[in-house]
Amino acid sequence: MDSLDRDLHSGDGNFMGLPLDKNFRKWLLPDISEVIPSSLGTLTVCKKRLKRSMSDWEVLAEIEDPESLFSPTEFAIVLADLITAQANGGSGTPSSDAHANIFFVWSDARVVMVRVYWRAGSRDWHLFTDSPGGVRWNVDDYVFSCI
Repeated sequence: MDSLDRDLHSGDGNFMGLPLDKNFRKWLLPDISEVIPSSLGTLTVCKKRLKRSMSDWEVLAEIEDPESLFSPTEFAIVLADLITAQANGGSGTPSSDAHANIFFVWSDARVVMVRVYWRAGSRDWHLFTDSPGGVRWNVDDYVFSCI
């Protein structure tokens, strides 16, 4: 199995050099494979724009198939590809405007929500990781899933 030629997963508590919150370090980082496959195989990433304001649980209910949630390693591959393509926060995917990029990851028998966002002031990508339940998402935020 080939691996990506990028240092995605390092032992210093970072992922792709991104600042990580404690929940990401605790819930996802240990489950991201140290050998990242260079291909997702048959995985296709779907990006959907919310048409109305919704809670985490409402968004999850619309993702009908639990198989559509990313595994930690799938999320790592997708995020690496997206952020590499958008290293300077230009227009495209993921969105670097005011809209959220939302991923739901199935890890260790729990659903984890990851918001990926661009900080214009520091000109870099950030992650916010939490359990679903307390966040209300806005119209035009993006939800990513796999099919």
